[in-house]
Amino acid sequence: MVSLLLLAAALWAGLWWARVAWAGLRADRRLDALEDVVPEPPPGGWPGLSVIVAARDEASGAERAVRSLLGQDYPELTVVAIDDRSRDGTAEILDRLAAESARLALQEMSLVVSHFANSVGECAASAA
Repeated sequence: MVSLLLLAAALWAGLWWARVAWAGLRADRRLDALEDVVPEPPPGGWPGLSVIVAARDEASGAERAVRSLLGQDYPELTVVAIDDRSRDGTAEILDRLAAESARLALQEMSLVVSHFANSVGECAASAA
């Protein structure tokens, strides 16, 4: 008797999941594929988007990572690569990529640190 109840429950569950799968397939056919949709710019244009990439001694993966970001099709994308005093050629790779793409901005960590220190000093001086 128990085995018949288990068999009936398993059959019911299987039929229920088959119905869910069928409904999902039907809904999937009605949806537009993302590549078929042409996005319209919002009123006022696309907002700017900056992606910051910090790199220190990343020569083996920096080019692939930055090219992947630059390959995005967002119209107002800027990639900011910060080289943290690399000693393995990362800076040279980023320089070369920046020469190829105007969407890539470079910053050296030594400059970032000095600007940060100046900002902290200015904040401390103005609070005193």
